[in-house]
Amino acid sequence: MNRQPPELGEVRRNRILEMAGQEGSVRVSDLSARFGVTPETIRREINRLVRQGRLTRVHGGAILPPTSVQYEVPFHSRVERQHAEKGAIASLAARLVEEGDVVALDASTTALALALELRGRRPRSLVVLTNGAQLPLRLADAEGITVVCTGGTLRSRSLSYVGPQTLRAIDGYRVRKVFMSCKGFMVGDGPTEGNEADAEVKQAYARAAETVVLLVDHSKWGRNSLVPICPVDALTHVVTDQTIAEEERLQLESRGVTLHVPDTGGMLEIAATARRGRERP
Repeated sequence: MNRQPPELGEVRRNRILEMAGQEGSVRVSDLSARFGVTPETIRREINRLVRQGRLTRVHGGAILPPTSVQYEVPFHSRVERQHAEKGAIASLAARLVEEGDVVALDASTTALALALELRGRRPRSLVVLTNGAQLPLRLADAEGITVVCTGGTLRSRSLSYVGPQTLRAIDGYRVRKVFMSCKGFMVGDGPTEGNEADAEVKQAYARAAETVVLLVDHSKWGRNSLVPICPVDALTHVVTDQTIAEEERLQLESRGVTLHVPDTGGMLEIAATARRGRERP
């Protein structure tokens, strides 16, 4: 029987750990395709890492254990990732913003793309609350847009303000709509974030807003990260860049979430059932 050299397994396990650190989670199906081995081989590798305490098993894959320090891709590097996808999401999400709105945008690069889209539409009256450090600079001279910054403790890698001051600022406002992204999204579990500080800010946004809009590109679907943000039922809209599996669409529909996705024939909005009394005019 042919056996692979032991060192190949070690290289593969190190790569799996690296991917988990960068993405927040790994899936058996993705790893199997990437390494060209069977799902059973990947499961054995993951189980070995779990026994070593280096990964935590979740349905369909694994995540870093809570005590692990997760590698975080710097903001400026993330801006260039899925650039076209973020532009498509921003174009769809901008349709949900109306004249006179008070909206919150988190510190994600997808929310920054939305801010630039809104700037290009030249609203007459729009208030934007944000905990992002980059976003106010991009909107500083945008006529018709008033920017309110939360302040707080600046996280250098995410360029986001976090901490007690940030949470108090958000709790002091009542915004009509919040637009936020995440590190991972599973329909059954809801959106998740890579660290507690950013997750707490997004939880505060969800409490403050009448309408919660999740901006999530295809690379984050089916992935779980470390910290839950909110249940799917707390979302009003999900805006993404690709069509999704029919089963997932039906799950969102059954929970009263409206899905917005681009279509090859133009921007197509797939509307699910109306939000159960949450979204007010």
